[in-house]
Amino acid sequence: IFLGDDTANPNAGDIVGLTTAAGLVDKTISQANKVKGANVLQVFAELIDGKAAMMPGDLKAVLAVGANTLWSHTLANTGASVDTTIAEFLRRFGLNWMTRGEIEPATASGDFGAFVGLGRGLDGAGVAAVWEAGSLIRDVYSGAAKGEVALTLTYLWDFALPRPANFARLSFVA
Repeated sequence: IFLGDDTANPNAGDIVGLTTAAGLVDKTISQANKVKGANVLQVFAELIDGKAAMMPGDLKAVLAVGANTLWSHTLANTGASVDTTIAEFLRRFGLNWMTRGEIEPATASGDFGAFVGLGRGLDGAGVAAVWEAGSLIRDVYSGAAKGEVALTLTYLWDFALPRPANFARLSFVA
């Protein structure tokens, strides 16, 4: 769902992921600002629109490993007497997140840092549909000489965003 699957055959079977889906809110943060707590916080705070997100807890964030690693060990430079990491600074704001591997291991220009669902009114905003009935094919002929029966189980699924504006993606830029 995050990365999509363009290897499906036929092309109609391709799954569009959040990295390429159209209509999402695109947020960026520069290489210089990704290490400044107030600037990282600003990117997430701007997603609170009063409709789909009314408070930080309405932001359902999934961070890439690279962003989570960077913000978990980089000091926020908040000017406070006690040093805190950017991750702790964001948590104090009320933002919580999960981390998902396979999205991005680094934070270079062009890498994704996070995907965010705006949690209010989210029912039906993103749908991962799984068809109820699977298909089981028994092949008694291909391996008959060896006494084998090949079983192939097929279930169909797809992912769609009927309301893509309820989702945002954060990427790093130069």
